[in-house]
Amino acid sequence: MLNFLLGLRYKVLKDSLNKVDYTKGKVLQFQTEGADLQKLSNFNVKNAEFYNEHPVYFKSSAVHMVTEGIALDCYREEKIWSTWQGKRLCQWTAGMIDTRGKYACSNGTWEIEAKICNSWPAIWLLKLDRTEPGYDRQQITPEVDIMEVINNKVEHNVHWGYDNVEYVRFHEHQRLDNCDGQFHKFAVELLDDGYNFYVDGILTARFRSSNPQFVTNAPNYLIINNAAGENTNHNTSFIIKSIKVWK
Repeated sequence: MLNFLLGLRYKVLKDSLNKVDYTKGKVLQFQTEGADLQKLSNFNVKNAEFYNEHPVYFKSSAVHMVTEGIALDCYREEKIWSTWQGKRLCQWTAGMIDTRGKYACSNGTWEIEAKICNSWPAIWLLKLDRTEPGYDRQQITPEVDIMEVINNKVEHNVHWGYDNVEYVRFHEHQRLDNCDGQFHKFAVELLDDGYNFYVDGILTARFRSSNPQFVTNAPNYLIINNAAGENTNHNTSFIIKSIKVWK
């Protein structure tokens, strides 16, 4: 009920609500924007890899520089690709960047300013052991989706309780307003007992759980990507303007 009311409050009153200073009393740990952001030195650019089971192929040429920062494109391209994952027919090519091996942080407040688009853009956090040799699938959770657009709606999601049989067992979910194609600041506070999510300084979701799989004190790295969802029917560009982390 609380998250429903927070979502309704955001939709109706977002232009008049006071902003929360989620940086108060914290120290800036990581910052990249402007010319520094465009160097891409803080990121890995995904190339020649499929997006899990989806008909989306990540290619480095779908990541490029624009005036505002980094653009991650998603465009129609029907082609059979071969990667280390096998061979697959994909209808879409898209861009992905991440900070794995470049920057990771336990807890903290993560803020990404981005211009959203109506495809399947996403900003998310994962633990470092996602692809370590010998890892158990359950180790990769929780997956913290700071922002993703699904069917033209902005969402926050936390997935946890993965195992080797069932990919997603549990999740907390908050659906917000329509994607408006504008720049917004999306943020999450990683707390000992849960998560606070914000859009432009407005609290939009508050997730708490006593389940030990729901939270993590392990370092997380950042993933940002564009992709095509079930209802995507046009080319898009997802633009990242700045990334900041406080603790």
